[in-house]
Amino acid sequence: MHANITEGSTLSIGSPRNLFDLDLSGERYFLFAGGIGITPIIAMAHTLIAAGKLFELHYCGRSIERLAFLEILSESPFADHVRIHVDNGPSQQRLDAAQILAIPMHGDQLYVCGPSGFMTYIQSTAKASGWSDQQINREDFSAPSQALEGDLPFEIELSRSGRVIQVPAQKSALEVLLEHDVEIESSCEQGICGSCVTRVLAGEPDHRDQYMNASEHARNDSFTPCCSRSHSPRLVLDL
Repeated sequence: MHANITEGSTLSIGSPRNLFDLDLSGERYFLFAGGIGITPIIAMAHTLIAAGKLFELHYCGRSIERLAFLEILSESPFADHVRIHVDNGPSQQRLDAAQILAIPMHGDQLYVCGPSGFMTYIQSTAKASGWSDQQINREDFSAPSQALEGDLPFEIELSRSGRVIQVPAQKSALEVLLEHDVEIESSCEQGICGSCVTRVLAGEPDHRDQYMNASEHARNDSFTPCCSRSHSPRLVLDL
């Protein structure tokens, strides 16, 4: 939420937002980390071992010298669950994601963190093996630019007041809504956190966020104004 802080004013701080939450209702877990993406994965592994869950931790990098926390991993209570994969190592230890992720079961959960290309590779391999969107969890540190050449202006209609606001090609819907004093929660402003997700009553969004999955996008009933735009000339929002 955007706010102006002046001298003598009180600042209220809420609890931290967790966008990479570990769901302990699963039966078997596959943890993939690339580079420094091992940081949240270590915390998940500690939680899983304490909960008595079945899991594998696959830690990947270009070379053993570039992997962090190796000593911590080797001395951890889940050391036997860790598999190291490096590009310049023996062929038998290199990552074979297709084999690891083959034949998923209903209670399986996949968590992946690391460089964007690495996460996309793990995610696409899992989907090709039959994993559902609901079983795949990833953490993005940042989102690619969502501004595209050829973006067109569109209109937003606020259903509660009937106001119609013009969104120019060079601005996001969130920017324009805030300029018009429309109260809307926001945080990352990159389509990652989901803070600004708004209900769509009419129109077809041009989804550019990474918060919702493909099936949620297909419903076209929600919109992330921080980064997404519109395929239709007007979007009617529940605002």
